Amino acid sequence: MQIRKQSLASLLLIWWLVGCGVSTATVVPAPNAVGVVAPSFSCSFNQPSISSTLPADIIISEQSVVNCFAWQNFIALNWDADPNERGQPDQNQSASSFGEPNDLAPTVWQTYKLNTDVFLPKAQTPAAWNANDLIPSPCQPQLAGRNLPDIKVLNMGSKFDDLIPDSLQASGEILVDQQSNMVHYEKRMNRDEFEYITQTLLYNADVQANVAETQGIMLPVGTSSYGSDGAIEIKAAWRILDNQPSNITSRYKTTLAMLYDADTNTCVGPTTMGLVGLHIIRRTPNMQQLMWSTFEQIDNVPQSSLPDQQAYSFYNPVCALPDPCSPNATPLPTATPPGVPTLEPVQVERVLPLPNDVVSLNQAVQTLIAQTNSDSVWQYYQLVNVRWPKASLAGQPGAGATAPINISQFQFTSSGPQNVSNTTMETYVQQQDCLNCHVYANIAASAKAGCNPKLASDFSFMFDNADTPNSFASNNCQSAKLTPSEQFSVAQLEQYHQTPLLCRNCHR
Repeated sequence: MQIRKQSLASLLLIWWLVGCGVSTATVVPAPNAVGVVAPSFSCSFNQPSISSTLPADIIISEQSVVNCFAWQNFIALNWDADPNERGQPDQNQSASSFGEPNDLAPTVWQTYKLNTDVFLPKAQTPAAWNANDLIPSPCQPQLAGRNLPDIKVLNMGSKFDDLIPDSLQASGEILVDQQSNMVHYEKRMNRDEFEYITQTLLYNADVQANVAETQGIMLPVGTSSYGSDGAIEIKAAWRILDNQPSNITSRYKTTLAMLYDADTNTCVGPTTMGLVGLHIIRRTPNMQQLMWSTFEQIDNVPQSSLPDQQAYSFYNPVCALPDPCSPNATPLPTATPPGVPTLEPVQVERVLPLPNDVVSLNQAVQTLIAQTNSDSVWQYYQLVNVRWPKASLAGQPGAGATAPINISQFQFTSSGPQNVSNTTMETYVQQQDCLNCHVYANIAASAKAGCNPKLASDFSFMFDNADTPNSFASNNCQSAKLTPSEQFSVAQLEQYHQTPLLCRNCHR
């Protein structure tokens, strides 16, 4: 009888795991890896596997489980994308080919929708989900005949006054690598969030004000009428890899990009870009206030205070003080010509070391990836940390919620330090908690909401990019916003370090 009870319990557990979207399959090392011992994981559930299946949710509210869940999201979202359907994995790709060097095919998340293709001027209706990314007209001739999903356009500007989000970190600064090239950024959303925004007309700032007041801006969670994955937002950081040797490029996920300069209305490229940082933000039934996970390429900066002499992307091991080798020094505009950013390399150092449990997990997953494909570029990436709500509450923040959102009730936690940051995306504010900024996320300006809206947008800064049919913000709110030049002044940067008020301006 006891044996039958145990068998029944085992069957129920397997049924539960399958129902929660957790794979029960075992990942075997590569066929030629004779005698290789599979790595062990500290998490009791959600153990990472080399699989394109996106896990549905955490099963147990434990940090180790959340960390493993974040890694499985990273693996699934970096699977090669289906060439015919945005946001879906290519089922023809095998685990043994996961992360082949110089594979320029887009990953699953790279086929998500750009925020700038959803929130359009004058609240225009966004194109259908499977439509190609919008291409600036100067780039179109150079992309003729190319497979558009395989190449992206990253926007830039020549002056601080004109720099737009693809060139800026959340705090409003640029980052320059050791090759004197600016890092470029992009933000994307998955289909669940896209369908929520388009079906609810939230790309129109006038509608946002009404929905936020009566229903609340609430990103999709779990299986809903908008999809089955819940909302996922991505922010990625890319560095230029042109003319780099193969022993460098073989350690990066690479893509081709056109660099569009809005100041001169010119487009150059294609340029080979390497992924250096990735934020994955996701809403699940057991993490209603979102999972905030962040990853980096391992060659960004030294892992310890005693670095070796290897070549890092953002750190020069033989650079001597003072400037330009002061750690994490903010780039400022040049005096001549005025407003042009200096492209001196930034000497980046990690302020908060990776927690020991995260380091151990990274080593286990990197080993698993290498055993499956010894050439995989993904073995050169690492989880930095995960911030998540241990006391997740459904329906919050809810209708009429205002920013900043009080998050004390959600008991946000993470491994080790509570401040979670990425050296390529929060370089200059690594001691700030990401949520210190995201609690200020608000809806876009409109006649009803005014130029400085107070209604919250569920921790997402994407909604602030919406316009109204009559371009209310452009016509009425310029004096209410800080200009990029003001953001980059020393006084404003110091102010940012003291208060999250500038978050709303810098994320725009």
